Amino acid sequence: MKRRDLLKSGALLAASSALGGCAVGAGTPEVTRQAPAKLAPTNIFIPGYKPEKAFYKGRRALDDAHMRRAIPRHYDGPVRMLTRINADGAVKQALFPVHGHDVGISADGRTGFFGAMEGTDYVTFDPRTLDLVAMGRPVRKGWIGGGHGAFLKGRNVLALTERAPKRPYTGHPSDHYGRVSLRDPRSLKVLGDFSTHGISPHEIRMLEDGTHAVIANYGSVVPPGKSDYGNHRDVIEPSVTVVEIASGKLVAKYRGMRK
Repeated sequence: MKRRDLLKSGALLAASSALGGCAVGAGTPEVTRQAPAKLAPTNIFIPGYKPEKAFYKGRRALDDAHMRRAIPRHYDGPVRMLTRINADGAVKQALFPVHGHDVGISADGRTGFFGAMEGTDYVTFDPRTLDLVAMGRPVRKGWIGGGHGAFLKGRNVLALTERAPKRPYTGHPSDHYGRVSLRDPRSLKVLGDFSTHGISPHEIRMLEDGTHAVIANYGSVVPPGKSDYGNHRDVIEPSVTVVEIASGKLVAKYRGMRK
């Protein structure tokens, strides 16, 4: 694969994140503009990071049964708000049981996902009603979400980035490589998975050929003797990788700054 083919595919957006040395998790909420066939092209989905500050009809949104309709009764994990703004200005909102970050809508407009950012609960939802469709867990014990996902072209399959457990850097990058899990979007059942060939994967895009994924790997690692990244991230081998979906084979790797 030639470099110009990678850039033409739209992977430049992923590359700019990883190679710029940005701190993962420190950014602002991501706004997703989707244009599937059955949704108006100007529908906008906006994640809300601090639902405890939101009010609905004069009361806290977290205390309202309608706003909490997508949250299971005994769920006690993180919650994020999702707002949909329609072309006519109409607004619809719901709270979701996820440490949410990125939002995506399937090509047929039937399913949306709300990506878990370093959380352990994944969700899909109905884009029209904002009702919960399914909840899922990371592909392996101790793993956490990378925040982003993408629907495979021409297939009813959702690809999610997942990060290896937070543990001190071992000195070997491959010990900390993330994975992409392939899932049924209606159930979030895992259909398969493959290595991202990079550390702390975040954004993922599909190439136009429908057979390759482009992944931005931020390279964030936990310093020796610590249990979390800390305010100033140690970064090892940030990169953009191109991976063949069917085989998990690494096709290309574009490295950023090295340490």
